[in-house]
Amino acid sequence: PLLAGSMGVTFVFSMFISNTAAATMMLAVMLPVVGSLGPQDRFRKAMVLGIAFAANLGGMGTVIGSPPNAIAAGALANIQQPIDFFRWMVAAAPPAVLMVTLVWVYLVYRYRPAVKQLDLAAFAAASSPSSLPVWRRILVVIVFATTVLLWLTQSFHGVPSTVVAFVPICVLCAAGVLDADDICEIRWDVLLLIAGGLALGLAVTETGLANWLVGLLPLNQISKAAVILLLAYATMALSNVMSNTAAANIVVPIAIVIAVGAEAATVVPVAVGASSAMCLSISTPPNAIAYGTGKITSSDLIQGGLWIGILAPLVSVVWCSWVL
Repeated sequence: PLLAGSMGVTFVFSMFISNTAAATMMLAVMLPVVGSLGPQDRFRKAMVLGIAFAANLGGMGTVIGSPPNAIAAGALANIQQPIDFFRWMVAAAPPAVLMVTLVWVYLVYRYRPAVKQLDLAAFAAASSPSSLPVWRRILVVIVFATTVLLWLTQSFHGVPSTVVAFVPICVLCAAGVLDADDICEIRWDVLLLIAGGLALGLAVTETGLANWLVGLLPLNQISKAAVILLLAYATMALSNVMSNTAAANIVVPIAIVIAVGAEAATVVPVAVGASSAMCLSISTPPNAIAYGTGKITSSDLIQGGLWIGILAPLVSVVWCSWVL
């Protein structure tokens, strides 16, 4: 239950905030529990791996969950086939939930705990109440819930998700919960990277480069489903050794051209494939953070990440072909 709870919380948070922030926050909370386990207890690896994998998988579930999602959604908007917040969740969240469940089963059986009862005294000490005003916590919860609700009901009120994103910025800054220094700590380099990627993807499409590259591929010899699956796996493979944002920038424009008439059903699995790359410590920030704790090894990441990389694109392609 403790592993399931920590993975579930990490998964939900990473859908709506940076998966790096979600992994950092949850590892800070759970490391005292991990430290209470004996050095020979293999379950400590399950706790650390579970948080890292859940953070990566949770980012698949929403448009704002990870940069590849934003790149895919932006590419669809450029061809006048926008996908809203709720529709993305319908397409990507169920495969992500299935994968995080399978990862939990894998970790439980791969790293069985050596003891039945965990010593949670350290955890209780680490979770002592903060000295910050209570009203700030309440306000953050209210703003968080309101923002998510507005995102999910975009089809009813018609306010774009980009406009809704200003709600927490304006309210939290006006209330003094955030200040200028906090705004400066936002990863503007990541935002610029996403914007640059969208511009590059548009240029690849508008100049005809994507059509030229597609013409070099023997696409007539294989089915469309096989092409989509191949693109998703190619993105996953690239993302293991390079930035998943860069991998999405390379593959998404090509996928848009290949999948005429089924753009959304192709681009969403490509974005999921980019986020399912978890074999190496350098593959994703949550992996790097988990590896930096010293509780896991590279082989632990490879063993778990390999299964995720094999299953996640396949599950996404099958599901998206049905719902999109």
